[in-house]
Amino acid sequence: MNAPAGAAITSPAGVEETADPVGKIGPTMPKATLPIRPKKGKIPQGKGMFLGNTDPGLNLAQYAPVSTAKKAGLSWIAIRGALLTRGQKSQKFIITERQKVKEIIEEYHKEGIACYIWGMPALKTVDQYGNAYKQSTAYRGDPEDVFVKEIIKTAVDCGAIGVIVNPEGDTYAEPSEETDYPIKDSKGPSRESIARSTYLANKLSTECKRHRLSLGCAATSITRPDNPIQPWAKVSDFAIPKAYSTTSFWNSQKNWLSAYDNFKGLGFKNIIAGMGANSVKTNGKKHTKTANRMRWELHAAYGSLEG
Repeated sequence: MNAPAGAAITSPAGVEETADPVGKIGPTMPKATLPIRPKKGKIPQGKGMFLGNTDPGLNLAQYAPVSTAKKAGLSWIAIRGALLTRGQKSQKFIITERQKVKEIIEEYHKEGIACYIWGMPALKTVDQYGNAYKQSTAYRGDPEDVFVKEIIKTAVDCGAIGVIVNPEGDTYAEPSEETDYPIKDSKGPSRESIARSTYLANKLSTECKRHRLSLGCAATSITRPDNPIQPWAKVSDFAIPKAYSTTSFWNSQKNWLSAYDNFKGLGFKNIIAGMGANSVKTNGKKHTKTANRMRWELHAAYGSLEG
């Protein structure tokens, strides 16, 4: 399969080469789209992608125009709404401007593309290196409570259909031999980190149900000794393996199926595919993906994995 011109990437391993132009590669832009009424609590259907809208003040309409999503054949997108970190040197508390999120969601829904809010939480535990938790000056209260409050507010106020949590990085905790989930060298997520993760997962699940929002979980390396992700399998309505990269293309069907097996092994249900971030790096420079690039990636990784 030939990559779109200028993509500077090679065909994924395991994907048969073809001389067909990218214009013949699905999914294709629908002939007509109809506005949708947000049906809260629904899980994503079809093919979608995450928006890595990390820069404060970012114009979402210009960063991720609806026209590009339509040409790529997307049926859903996830917009980042909240980010919490607990770093020793750099602590962040970023809430995407809600008015901008609301406006872009309204635009997408008019074109029949469903919108979800995703975010990255933090746990009140030691980090994966054993550094003690340090209360952030960027927000008040425990990070779990702050995250739930803010991401639910964004989802409700902006008209999203559901919430997707990405428990990685600042939810990692130092592995322990005192674990109920041994993964490597008799170590796994500590009971303390599992307890905090359970608290966060249950609280977010309760709030999602109260507001009739679906709850999903997206992550990459889930079976690692410092990742207390197990509680999310019990409360998530759906899961999205992050088998993709913004710097290079390695989300082959084989890679996605491996991620699927990992999620299934932990007990997740409704495991679906989702494309990577809206931006991509080429020769060290970050830029927005073209519609053809999106279509090529989606087809290459998931073309024969419909349903």
